[in-house]
Amino acid sequence: MSSKKPPASSEPPWQTFLKRFDSLEGRIESTRALVEETRSETHVRMDTLEARIERGIESTRALVEDIRSENRMTIEAVETTRVVLEQRFDRVEQRLDRLEQRIDRVDQESRVRDAALEVAIRELRVDVRQLQGDVQGLTAKLEALTHLEARVTALEKRMA
Repeated sequence: MSSKKPPASSEPPWQTFLKRFDSLEGRIESTRALVEETRSETHVRMDTLEARIERGIESTRALVEDIRSENRMTIEAVETTRVVLEQRFDRVEQRLDRLEQRIDRVDQESRVRDAALEVAIRELRVDVRQLQGDVQGLTAKLEALTHLEARVTALEKRMA
């Protein structure tokens, strides 16, 4: 695998992960097809070689043993590869499960936070409305005081 980091994209990490996961699935399917093709070819070869052996060709017996040995090694290699791929697939599934759990947790937390913020906003709206009423009352009182101050000033001028 390459050690280069992919360029930062605008899509969420889980989408990038799912794209990579889809790519892995394609590779796994290709490998499975190759395994099946290899198995099929192996069985055909074995049948042909066994027919030769049965006809009594002694020189072919050694060749058949060599081919069987190679086929066993191939099958072992394929089986080992399959086991490794299944283990990797299991790890990917576990990581995906953990990711889904994290997404669910973040979703729940954000829903709770959104609900709390909604309640707080409603409370603030009520408070603002009350403050607007208080400001209007204070404005009316201030206007009354302004008129009284004007009258007091006028009285002071008369007395002076």
